[in-house]
Amino acid sequence: MQYHYTLLDAELGQLGLVKSATGLVRIIIDTTKAAVLESIHTVYPDAVESIETFGDLQSRLVRYLDGERVAFDDGIDLSALTGFRREVLEAARNIPYGEVRSYGWLAQQVGRPRAARAVGQAIAAALEGRDAVVIASTDMTHYQSPATARQQDALLIRRIEALDPEGLIAERDARRISMCGAGPVAATLVAAEALGATNVESLSYSTSGDVMPSDQVVGYYAAAIRR
Repeated sequence: MQYHYTLLDAELGQLGLVKSATGLVRIIIDTTKAAVLESIHTVYPDAVESIETFGDLQSRLVRYLDGERVAFDDGIDLSALTGFRREVLEAARNIPYGEVRSYGWLAQQVGRPRAARAVGQAIAAALEGRDAVVIASTDMTHYQSPATARQQDALLIRRIEALDPEGLIAERDARRISMCGAGPVAATLVAAEALGATNVESLSYSTSGDVMPSDQVVGYYAAAIRR
């Protein structure tokens, strides 16, 4: 298959766009033109430079990166991907502009609501070589006594700090803990580890009872996962 590429100098960095006859295959972002070219020719050794092949895509990307809302109805070639990873990316393309969806939502869309590991691996593959932040949002224990909430959440936090997605899901299910976003958190742990993360720093834990005393509280936890 013949591939074409073009280069773009943007405020974000040096961009390389790669396209097949079917559609856009890849966008590479790096700090130098040489690094972008090396990435392109490593994966697509026979790729040929061609600005014309991309039409006005370059100008639309520049406008988009400058904050303008731009329509991208260009063809996308996902033929190099198979199975679940391709299904996840196809579903992600349907997220409306400016809106946010969870990993759990993505897994539901492709018919595998408990496939946190596969979702995390697909996200990691999509972010390979890019400087990105992956965010998971969840409450912890819901509507238990302050002592029970802290006890249960400590078990879950221990799994998170150990970068143990399967353990997190198993702990939550075995003890019937009401953490609502265990799937998205597990997927984030998978993605982070695949991207080279080795450390989880617990930043804060509190309950709603710390603000408004009650015999039933909700737990809240924040952590940073770093490479």
